[in-house]
Amino acid sequence: MGQIQKTVFKSKDQTVPGFELTTIKDFYQPQRMRSAGRHSRVNFYVLMYVTHGEGSHEVDFQSFSLRPGDVILVNRHRVHRFLLNDTMDGYIIHFTDTFLHNKDIVHAVDILEPYLQQYDFPVIHLSDEANVMTHQLMAVMETFYKMNEDPLLPAIIHSNFRTLMLFLHQQSQLFKPDRDPSNYQRFVRFMELVEKHCKEIHSVKEYAELLHVTPKTLNQYTRKAVDMSAKQFIINRCIVEIKRCLSTGEMSIGEISDELGFSEQTNMTKFFKKHTGMAPSTFIEERC
Repeated sequence: MGQIQKTVFKSKDQTVPGFELTTIKDFYQPQRMRSAGRHSRVNFYVLMYVTHGEGSHEVDFQSFSLRPGDVILVNRHRVHRFLLNDTMDGYIIHFTDTFLHNKDIVHAVDILEPYLQQYDFPVIHLSDEANVMTHQLMAVMETFYKMNEDPLLPAIIHSNFRTLMLFLHQQSQLFKPDRDPSNYQRFVRFMELVEKHCKEIHSVKEYAELLHVTPKTLNQYTRKAVDMSAKQFIINRCIVEIKRCLSTGEMSIGEISDELGFSEQTNMTKFFKKHTGMAPSTFIEERC
């Protein structure tokens, strides 16, 4: 097992700050896939749309099968791994907060909401008709993206990408007409706090205090955003952190237990087994 690398956004083309669009075929280059084929924790958002071939992609150590007409959304800070093969083609989009917040908060909500709604299952399976429409939207955006001398390009790309994400959100069958931008902001703040403090804070009450809300209110924010309780969101994040630590091979199970604030190694083992169905030692064996 290799160390999980932290991957930061890099783009050769800076015409649209914080945004990169490429095809899977172009991405599938030996020098790039050597690193992309390893587990990495990204500080940007990833969208991959498959038009040809089949394969799979890992998000937080869970593998998801992909076929033509599938879109997979990877939120920032998550651990993912490309399992592409040379039969697959389609599009890969990377974007950062710089691109996301280029417009007002409502535009940011429109773009990010599918990432939140699909957090637990990041794959959207498109119907044949929706697949044709998505392919057309991607092709139009690709054409604009190549017009790298146009000063209006950032605004054009942002507008086209927002249209694509609204369409994907509609197709995910999780569309909510009463979307509340303030709820989105609160949940994102909670998500960032969990990311920052997951090793030492494990209770809903403590996160609620940091956000100056009640645990009940925090649960309401979380259920609206990702359809799970705040407690389950914290548990899921803790499980991912344990898996990350186990995958590096740099710490013993006892050291990981101490690092994540468990009073005893046996408590972490029981916690991990309860929520994954396997012992930490079994996870290590399967990842080797």
